[in-house]
Amino acid sequence: MALPPGWYQHSGDSPGRLRYWDGDHFTSDTMLDPMPRGARTRMAPNWRLAGPTARLGAWTVDNLVPVLIFIAVAKVRDTALPTLDDAQQPQQLWDTYLPIIALFGVFHLVNQVALVALTGRSLGKAVVGLRVVRLNDEDSAPGIVSAVVRYIVSIVALPLAPVNALIFFYGQRRLVHDLAANTAVLYE
Repeated sequence: MALPPGWYQHSGDSPGRLRYWDGDHFTSDTMLDPMPRGARTRMAPNWRLAGPTARLGAWTVDNLVPVLIFIAVAKVRDTALPTLDDAQQPQQLWDTYLPIIALFGVFHLVNQVALVALTGRSLGKAVVGLRVVRLNDEDSAPGIVSAVVRYIVSIVALPLAPVNALIFFYGQRRLVHDLAANTAVLYE
């Protein structure tokens, strides 16, 4: 039975490259194999997916550390400020706390985007023993695009916290930001 014309893996080509079969012979036309439909959601059967308790622990560390730093810096700055009359307080408060809030934001971005993109771990994930991986490559960190997508979706999806609670019932244990970025969180 002859193969119908189409794109096929040819024995002389490198893996991931397809060659066109015209019904009689392979032509010189080649292309990269597009990822099969659904391949992005396939996970290796040996992956140890992080459970809800570990993920909540990592989230707590990720958010508790910057809050404690914020409180400590604010307390130090607050005790160093002279007592002001009511008319000066709003501007003084703004001038005092805006840099602290900016520092908090920078820390959060570095922790949630840069560290995850480069290492697959935020501070909290490192403490708890978790790492973020791409679904199609367990051995590499997610990269900057996936890390940014994870971060933006996690911020936008904050009101969807009840939806994220479905991690308890969803076999893949992936939250909304994991689904959007095609990532998974694994135990080390």
